[in-house]
Amino acid sequence: MRDRRTRPAVWFWAAALCVVVGLATCLVALVEAFGDELGDNVDVNCLSVPPPEGYPLEGPFRGIRSIWPFGTACEFGPQRGQGVLVPESDWTATVTGLLGVTITAGGALTAGGGIVIARREVGGERASTASTRS
Repeated sequence: MRDRRTRPAVWFWAAALCVVVGLATCLVALVEAFGDELGDNVDVNCLSVPPPEGYPLEGPFRGIRSIWPFGTACEFGPQRGQGVLVPESDWTATVTGLLGVTITAGGALTAGGGIVIARREVGGERASTASTRS
């Protein structure tokens, strides 16, 4: 029979693995979304985006970092806030980021579950030890 004291260690390592994998997945999503535009190169991704109907091909544009969907949105127009905003069309980075957050949260919940189980086992052992002594 397995020693009951090893169970919290299994919970801990499962939780640690989930958190590490989740954070690595979030890092991959960040690099995927913003890797091309490190520094001030936000406009680079907008070169391949066709302008909306009614705007000239050589018209002014600027790239804007976007959180939803994760990546770069392109604004076509003369001044910031007065143009047409074309959002990121690739949702891969957003889905990867959400997956990373979900795995990290699962790791945190696993750690919490492991702590609760460990406390119950310790509490149960104390109660059984106290009843055998009296």
